[in-house]
Amino acid sequence: MNDEATGIISQITATLASIGDSMLGWSTAKKLRLIIVVLMVIPTLGGLIILKVDAQYLESYLVFMLLAWLILLRPLSTLLGHFLALQELHDIEQFCRKFKSGNYGARFDLPPQRAEESDLLALKRHLNWMAHLISRRERQLEEELGKAHQDRAHHENMSMLDPLTGLHNQRGLQAKMTQLIIEATATNRPLTMIFIDIDKFKSVNDTFGHQAGDELLRHMGRILRDNVREDMDVPFRYGGDEFGVLLVNTELKHANVLGERILQTYNTAKTGDTTLSIGIIEMIATEGDHHLATDKMMKMADQAAYKAKRSGGNRIHTIPASVNRP
Repeated sequence: MNDEATGIISQITATLASIGDSMLGWSTAKKLRLIIVVLMVIPTLGGLIILKVDAQYLESYLVFMLLAWLILLRPLSTLLGHFLALQELHDIEQFCRKFKSGNYGARFDLPPQRAEESDLLALKRHLNWMAHLISRRERQLEEELGKAHQDRAHHENMSMLDPLTGLHNQRGLQAKMTQLIIEATATNRPLTMIFIDIDKFKSVNDTFGHQAGDELLRHMGRILRDNVREDMDVPFRYGGDEFGVLLVNTELKHANVLGERILQTYNTAKTGDTTLSIGIIEMIATEGDHHLATDKMMKMADQAAYKAKRSGGNRIHTIPASVNRP
């Protein structure tokens, strides 16, 4: 009898599991009503039928039902828990684990929405919507962060440029010089600087006004940009009426040619009686303190331009490379 009971209950269990899979969207109350019908009403009706047909089998029937309940209490309770909520709770737990690990694209695969749904199914829909909102917000934050990085890079780049001429300012020059001296040291290539002082610049401001002075500075910036190698050499405005160019892998004789070209170009369209005093030095970098090398290079270039100015201006003064080892 026990084997027969086990077989019958197994069939019932399989049937319930099949029904459970097809009832994902049922509410908990609806599932409970089905369980009451299957486990209580149907056995009771069976007992009433036996009582009416042949009462002598009623006792055996009740004993059979009691043994069946005792034997299958544990597996039935597990099955009922799974049927009611445990599987859906397990799905929610797995969803939360994925979400916690940063997988904001996780979603429940749900059936079309119906008017009457279980609380857990409704919860899954809410979690799907929450995941959608968070995923969308994450993309927005990534875009905003990327834009912030671009803005920061843009502002950092602008902070290294002279606003009037668009050339590198002192800060930009120092950053470039340090980098280029390190590269020149590694490759044993020369690094040359042309340093320019506009003679009698103050007279332009006094005679023609500050707007004319600003235009002269912009004109000087255009001359430098038009005569250097783009994305290789470094034209700069050091401050006031002082300009220059840092020439990469350029020997002194070639720097002199460029200096003469800059001087001639300026003189063809100069303002008032201004001229240029140009100093040129070549630095063959060696191992050592690169910051000291940049300071020495600037000092020597300024001295070369000063000697040109003391000699009457409108000329170039050069300092050989052998004098300039850091």
